[in-house]
Amino acid sequence: MRRKLNRSCALRLVSLTVLLMLATSCTIEFAPDELSPNDNSQPTDAGDEDVITVRLRNLSMSDPVEVEFYVAEAPLEAIPDDLFSDEHRIGDGNQIEGQGIGIANTGILEPGAQDTIILSCDHSYILGTTGGSFLDDESGEVKGVGTTLLVQQGDGYQFICNALIGFDYGPDTDGYKTILSLIGG
Repeated sequence: MRRKLNRSCALRLVSLTVLLMLATSCTIEFAPDELSPNDNSQPTDAGDEDVITVRLRNLSMSDPVEVEFYVAEAPLEAIPDDLFSDEHRIGDGNQIEGQGIGIANTGILEPGAQDTIILSCDHSYILGTTGGSFLDDESGEVKGVGTTLLVQQGDGYQFICNALIGFDYGPDTDGYKTILSLIGG
C-alpha cells in the first residue's frame, strides 16, 4: 500500500534537511589542478612571441610560502652561490622584466595560490629556488623549507624558449618539498 505525503509534512521534511545541512557544515578543499586547457600559463605556440613562462604554485592548503625564487642572466661565475644572492632574488619588491611574485611583490604565495611570470627569450637565464620557506599563517615563523632547485636555459641545458617551467611548493610526508616541472620548449 502506497501512502501519500501531504504538503505540510513535505515542507517540514525539507526544512529539517536544510537545518541539518547548516548545522553540520564542513569544509572541502581542492588541490590546484594540473595544467588544464583553461590554465593561462600554458606554453606558447611556436608562432607566438618567444617567451618562457614560469609558474610558481603553493600546493599547501594551510601554509603560505615565501618562494625564495631567483633569476639571473647566464653565464654566472659560481653556480649556485652567484644565483642565490639578493641581487637576483625576485620578491621583497625586486622584479624581473617589470614583474614581481606573490602578494604585493613580496614573494609570498598564500595557501593554494599561484603566480606566473613571463620572461623574454632575449637573454639566457638561470632560474632557481632555495626551496621556499613555509610560514605559520598566524605568527609568520618558518615551519620548514622545501627543496633547492635550479635550471638553466640554452641548447644542451634543461630548457629552451617557449617552455613552461613549474616550481610547485608543497607538503611532503617528512615536511615540505619543491618540485620542478619542465613542459614544452
